[in-house]
Amino acid sequence: MEKTITPDLMKRLLSMQRDELTGSILYGRIAARQKDENNKRAFEEISRVERGHYETWRAYTGRDVAPDRAKIVLFTLLSGLLGITFTIKFFEKGEDLGLADLRAIRVELPELRRVIADEEAHEAKLLEMIDEERLP
Repeated sequence: MEKTITPDLMKRLLSMQRDELTGSILYGRIAARQKDENNKRAFEEISRVERGHYETWRAYTGRDVAPDRAKIVLFTLLSGLLGITFTIKFFEKGEDLGLADLRAIRVELPELRRVIADEEAHEAKLLEMIDEERLP
């Protein structure tokens, strides 16, 4: 991409790139454990989109990054122990933080509207899944 990346922006992009890869792997693992087909498909779709965001950041940074393996292990275990509602609430909180980061750099990279729209859609899907879990 023909955009000059400042050192500060590069650091933020690499951090978000790592978060996207970590999220993709986490969502994929949670999807694999789902018995409810709707939840499974939703988590699989979010996992695919998160991987796409990783690729977007990689196009800017020109680097591969490793996922946060400790976070993957911790939250895979917690999701198994505490269930999907806890997991969804956790990820919804993470999506809020991710959106704040994206909005902060939108001025420097205005073409990120698509990524922001995807993250907002993830949040809506996760909130919808929480509402379904609460129904009797």
